[in-house]
Amino acid sequence: MKISESYYGNEIIEIDEAKKLLESSNIINMVGKDTISLSLELGIGSENGVKKISGVPFLIVFKM
Repeated sequence: MKISESYYGNEIIEIDEAKKLLESSNIINMVGKDTISLSLELGIGSENGVKKISGVPFLIVFKM
């Protein structure tokens, strides 16, 4: 897996802003345990959907 700045960006945001983005987005592509943990705490996605590549967790969510 290649995690690139051009795709994921390079801006670090506060937790409150991350929550707003997770709650308002319809398609979410996440990498990393902190973001995924926050998403799961908010009820967005499920533990069963979390996969790992080379030990790095990722989760893709499509809200319908």
